[in-house]
Amino acid sequence: MSAPFFALVASALVLSAQAIEFQSNAPAFASAGIQGCMSATSNENGAPVVIHNCANLGANNTDWTRNQAVFTNPNLADTWVLFGDKCLDVTNGVAANGTKLQLWECTKGDTNQGWVLKGDDAPYQLQFMGTNLCLDLTNGVTTDGNQLQLWECIGDNTNQGWNIESDDDTTVVDFILTPSSSLASNTPAWCIVATEDTDGAEVAIVDCENFNANLANFTGDFREIFPAGNITWTLPANTLSGPISTYNGKYCLDVTNGDTTNGNRLQVWSCVEGSTNQQFKRTTNTADGGNSQISWVGTSKCLDLTGGSTASGNPIQIWDCSEGNDNQSWKFGYVVG
Repeated sequence: MSAPFFALVASALVLSAQAIEFQSNAPAFASAGIQGCMSATSNENGAPVVIHNCANLGANNTDWTRNQAVFTNPNLADTWVLFGDKCLDVTNGVAANGTKLQLWECTKGDTNQGWVLKGDDAPYQLQFMGTNLCLDLTNGVTTDGNQLQLWECIGDNTNQGWNIESDDDTTVVDFILTPSSSLASNTPAWCIVATEDTDGAEVAIVDCENFNANLANFTGDFREIFPAGNITWTLPANTLSGPISTYNGKYCLDVTNGDTTNGNRLQVWSCVEGSTNQQFKRTTNTADGGNSQISWVGTSKCLDLTGGSTASGNPIQIWDCSEGNDNQSWKFGYVVG
């Protein structure tokens, strides 16, 4: 079977409300054991937008926020804001390979500052609106201070791949489990669902082929199977540990009875601060296309798709963490637009 993917789908409102980091997916960073972030050193017009080690920021700022309220159709282009009032800007608006990127005072309707987030899941491309040019790691150089540029959008160009990570401990998301074969059709096929809002409710896979990014207009059939089900979750940011919650933070993903036996089913239970049955960590491997494992903190157990089956109602279980196990390989991404 195809390797499953586990994608996070977030509404535009969530992205605009929280600071996020753009982390380069270029494999040279993983090889060097570091992570590179899109950043700038100063809150000044013309300040270069550069790559910088996410873990050693110094004066650099990597906390970008999304503003959709500046163009006639906010679903087509956004601005990305740093320091609260400066935007990611194409120098002099020159739409050409090699044009360097800078910060400039955010101006409503300024097309030099319009960007379209492209892709069904991470890594994404950030495309300069109205062009076929994308945010690009200049010459693939990972050195701090390398100024980012525009370059012709090429889908498999790792210099143009960017992972989005919340700069907060948690982010509101939806779990979507999608085999790679369905990604090209832009139709997520399976979702992780909390089957109802009660202690002990099962956590399972459900068919959601007609998923719509606007949850209010969700047309998938999961509500027919689980009328009280919920696919909206909050989870720790990459590499951090903590609870994975749903139903507006009332219920948490929980290892039933704290039993470490392989095959123990996951459930939801009233969130209890510090409960060891409710502590999880996701670890993303950028060298592996952004795939992740979600481990139960303090154990060697991971979230696992039981038997690899995507049949609606198939429960999620814990199992010994195993690198390369397709049933434990999850991909996180935002549905946008």
